[in-house]
Amino acid sequence: MAEETVESVKKQVAVLEQKLAKYENHGGVRLYYSLNRKLNEIADVLNSMNIKDKLNDDGKDKTFDRLRALWTDAEKIVTATQAIASMLNLTNDETADMNKRIPFIETVAETRT
Repeated sequence: MAEETVESVKKQVAVLEQKLAKYENHGGVRLYYSLNRKLNEIADVLNSMNIKDKLNDDGKDKTFDRLRALWTDAEKIVTATQAIASMLNLTNDETADMNKRIPFIETVAETRT
């Protein structure tokens, strides 16, 4: 019975270590790369559609309206990603950026000159 307890504790420790690892990475860095991937997905969707064909469709198909919403919202996402990249001095090397330690104070305080 003691062996089962040791194994269950090891499993619990492994689960807790996985949860802790999520908090060891900087959320802002993760958010930047996630938003950047979404921008690439939006670009892929826009590139795959022929707007001329969508405009010639009957009015029941809402694909063009969805596309318009995508490119309208894209500007907000681009602005947000640029702001995050600038604020955190990101390098576009996801591995390096995820591994660098950014002091908490640098993420909340303005630099004084």
